[in-house]
Amino acid sequence: MKKYDDIVVGSGISGLTMALILGMNGRKVLLLEKSSRIGGSVSRFYKRGIPFDTGFHFTGGLDQSGILHDILSVLGIRDFIQPIFLSEDKAHCFFFESENRLYEIPYGIENIKKKFKGYFPGEGSNIDRYFDKVRHVCARTPSMDLRVLGASLQHHLEEDFLSLEEVLNGLTGNAVLRALLSGFAMCYGVMPKEISFANHSRMSLNLYESVARIKDGGDALIRAFEAKFKNCDIEIQCNKYIANLEDIQNKRVGRFI
Repeated sequence: MKKYDDIVVGSGISGLTMALILGMNGRKVLLLEKSSRIGGSVSRFYKRGIPFDTGFHFTGGLDQSGILHDILSVLGIRDFIQPIFLSEDKAHCFFFESENRLYEIPYGIENIKKKFKGYFPGEGSNIDRYFDKVRHVCARTPSMDLRVLGASLQHHLEEDFLSLEEVLNGLTGNAVLRALLSGFAMCYGVMPKEISFANHSRMSLNLYESVARIKDGGDALIRAFEAKFKNCDIEIQCNKYIANLEDIQNKRVGRFI
């Protein structure tokens, strides 16, 4: 029977990150993955030599001040990742069939505000209010800034109890503008009525500031983690899963089968 300090179940991006953090802190870690390779939805598959990314396509936060840049730096894998930034002028394009119109959205909040005000001349104050609210939420979320060590614990905000849909309906009656402002909800796959405005803001802020693909896609992230694992006491077992829990005392498991 092998002994470990920690067992991490699942090797998606969260499992990889948890295993590395534990390993970097001197823990003996077993990383279990039920499929034949690590990475989960981050991993690619190939058909006739052509790579396909399944769950990872593009991201925000890889610019010098972005949160993902800081996360990768803390994990020691930033230098393994080569971002390919999308066009600053039209990083995102939304086509509305009902209007037969294409909306090109740049990155950089001030650039986005200017573009939106050009598309919707009578909505300037509402556009400002929306982005002020996004910034206000993120400024009061300590985990959004890894450069501030020992930040106080996160407390619920008023915006945690308001849906994105509620906030947008209170801002403007223009359905197209509401759709564009909620467009990044498609990136995390939740309808505006199902996500709090606070969480939408936290997930969207860095996408507003920059947008990038990664050279070699999710496989680059997996290779970076594998390289760092070599410096830690981390064992990976694929095609394995926990079948049973034994020797349970006081809600603590003694053996994993």
